[in-house]
Amino acid sequence: MYYFNSKNYDNAIGDFNELLKRQPDHVSARLHRGLSNFHLEEYQYALADFSATLHYDPSNWISYYYRGLLLRTCNPAQALRDFSISLLLNSEYDNVGAYLHRALLYCTQNQFEEAIADYEAV
Repeated sequence: MYYFNSKNYDNAIGDFNELLKRQPDHVSARLHRGLSNFHLEEYQYALADFSATLHYDPSNWISYYYRGLLLRTCNPAQALRDFSISLLLNSEYDNVGAYLHRALLYCTQNQFEEAIADYEAV
């Protein structure tokens, strides 16, 4: 976690890879490797890790949120579902981004009442 916390994402990925070789179901390592790839703009790898994290831990709201971010343009319907699930799991302030991104998606789909409700929730 040292490399991840110091934003040295390349080295963090190496450490997470080593841990995942020994413990493939280690949820935190998979999530943080996904976050590292996200920050490095390696979106395909990030998407795979967020999806795998959800396989091992379906209640991981962070993975739903970041997967939603990655799917906004290529699969907006799935992104809406991911943001919604993320908010069902955690509707607190630390997940305010899910409201904002879901509202933006609602606007692109002309679902303005839903968008307004999300903006008001913030």
